[in-house]
Amino acid sequence: TAPMVLGQPEALIWCVVSWTVVVLRLISRRMRLGGWRRLQLEDAVAVLAVLSASALMVVLDGVQTYWPAPGPLTSYKWTPQFVRNRTLGQKLRITTEELLLVSVWTTKAGLLLMYHQLTELTNQRKQVLFTAVYVAVSFVVLELALTVGWCRPFSEYWAMIPENKECRVYTNYYIMLIAFNVSTDLLILIIPLPLLRSRKVGIRRSWRTKLIILAILALGVFTITCSVVSKIFFLQKLRSLETLSWYTREAFTAILCANLSRCMPV
Repeated sequence: TAPMVLGQPEALIWCVVSWTVVVLRLISRRMRLGGWRRLQLEDAVAVLAVLSASALMVVLDGVQTYWPAPGPLTSYKWTPQFVRNRTLGQKLRITTEELLLVSVWTTKAGLLLMYHQLTELTNQRKQVLFTAVYVAVSFVVLELALTVGWCRPFSEYWAMIPENKECRVYTNYYIMLIAFNVSTDLLILIIPLPLLRSRKVGIRRSWRTKLIILAILALGVFTITCSVVSKIFFLQKLRSLETLSWYTREAFTAILCANLSRCMPV
């Protein structure tokens, strides 16, 4: 099968725009902080997130190339090449789930680090800390669910005919992922709302600032939509062009949402 992700202009545009925003963010942070060596942990997290999303785009291409369309395996000739390709495709598929998890949750961590600084002089610090703990716990739970949860042993993920259906369709994992992803996003999205009215953190309440923050919040809502839609597509169609597209949309939109506000100096 010909590659579908890297061959799509949309995926490449998402990647280029996201990298551009992250670079602008780093330049802006250098201008604000006074030097490259003064960049902080949240800046390193932003780079890690876009690297993970870029790797996700590349691995998705491999999934499309090596993972044959799901269906009765009796309809295929089990040649050694077919077995190798399907095994590799299944391994790449579980890799995409790991990369998506790392990319999206790293982006959440970057946003929380930013809000931790913005709320230093406000009573929202406890809200940020509570959200950070919840995000960290959700990441650990999802990692355990993906690696040692419903599919055991781990090698069943790339078995030709796994004994456990969960190793093939990931239904329980996707339900848990949607629940944690949406809940953590909503908790993070409500943090900046009181900041629009606060004078203590130095955010001007001009119409331009409000429009920028509202646009970023809209990107956050779109990120939630991408997360839900991608999993619905995967559960219904397993392997489709729409599924792969929504994976990249979710990862790169989350990156834009987390980094645009840091590009203000540029």
